Amino acid sequence: MGCMELRIDPEWAWEPRRGFLGLPRELRDVIYALVVIEPSKWERRHSALCDLCPRDMSTYERPVFDDGSTSKCATCRCKSRRNMGLLLANRQIHRETAAMFWSQNTFCFDTATQFGEEVGPKLRQEYLELLQHVSILRVTWQDYQMEWFWRQDRQRIDRGGAAMWHALLRCVGLRTVEMATENVFRPAHFDDRSPHDFTSFIPQLKKRLPNLQEFALAGLIVYDVNPMTSRFDTELDWCAAPPIAKRRLLYVKARKPLDLGKITTAIEVKEALRSFRTNFMVHVKFALETTLLGVDENDFSTDPNDPSASGYALVESLNDNDTFHKLKLRDDTVATVRLLGLPISQQTRIRHVKERWREDARRKSAGKPTVWEEKYKTVMQERQVAKREKRVVDASKEHQAYMEARQSRREETEARERKQKRRERVKERVSLARNEKLAQELREAERKRVRSPK
Repeated sequence: MGCMELRIDPEWAWEPRRGFLGLPRELRDVIYALVVIEPSKWERRHSALCDLCPRDMSTYERPVFDDGSTSKCATCRCKSRRNMGLLLANRQIHRETAAMFWSQNTFCFDTATQFGEEVGPKLRQEYLELLQHVSILRVTWQDYQMEWFWRQDRQRIDRGGAAMWHALLRCVGLRTVEMATENVFRPAHFDDRSPHDFTSFIPQLKKRLPNLQEFALAGLIVYDVNPMTSRFDTELDWCAAPPIAKRRLLYVKARKPLDLGKITTAIEVKEALRSFRTNFMVHVKFALETTLLGVDENDFSTDPNDPSASGYALVESLNDNDTFHKLKLRDDTVATVRLLGLPISQQTRIRHVKERWREDARRKSAGKPTVWEEKYKTVMQERQVAKREKRVVDASKEHQAYMEARQSRREETEARERKQKRRERVKERVSLARNEKLAQELREAERKRVRSPK
């Protein structure tokens, strides 16, 4: 049997889809990872173009998460995620990036209430199941070495613990969780008579969250490493506290994972919390102060307001290149801490300068003013607006003063006229009385003349 030949002439040639979506999915995933995966809030830095980014190597970089002071900049957006707009590009990109965004980023929250309000009722269940890394911590500069119930600028009572734990247990895909001890157990005190006890949730974590690999207790410690202001009795003289501009704040993030396999009861959870607060954190503070902050071992004090203690002074060689430190504790264990808010290094300063140069060159090539020119223009406009407002205020004050003076002169004139009229009325009454008396005398005299005999 002979072979059959089929001849098919090509009618059209296949062309790949143009644009970003025409790239292979593997390459798009690499691009997505570079765009949507960002450092956690605790590790995020100010961009080189931010006004809060240090311009020299002696200024301490303020972390982006500490925005509770009056020195925060209204133009700083470094705390927020920068590339969220990619998820809103179209439905296909959203489907391809959502799983990566929710599963590979660490989501940080300040309080239990914030987590319960923003995650529980607002986030869809399909995204709740994608969450893998959660951190619940908070710090501001007024927390400086103070126990949680003495902190001046935070809400004294956070009643969102129950909502937080119920929302947390719905995130069945969680792998790592870290939080402060007060989110697990908080004793009653003078502002809140009822204790917040959620220790019963800890033994259930392995069962309720099967993918959980680590549950850690964490804390953020703040040190003022300026020897002139680091030791200050905030409880006795809070109003005279040194201003934030004179402080050099160093932030230390310490964490300790719990062995959930050995914790089966709420009593064991409370013991672990007590050990973290009174043993681990005290040992970490001792190691920090004696190795990095220049405190002698005999001068170490757990009282943050001890006036006899020496001030802190950071080791000069430390900068943003040395953020992770392993500390050998007094109980022969090793703790790894993260130092935040350190001065920038020479390499970082040069990199920031080059980045600002590139931004200025990009703006000039696009026909736009540079960042400095834009700021100068903004400042000049603000000054002009302030001058106009001042002129308006001054004119208003002058007009008000003129009207008040005019009213005062009118009142003085009216008062003089009333006084003059009163004088004239008094004179008229006196004249009438005198004439009446004179007429009376004349009548009496005439009457006597008529009655007298001739």
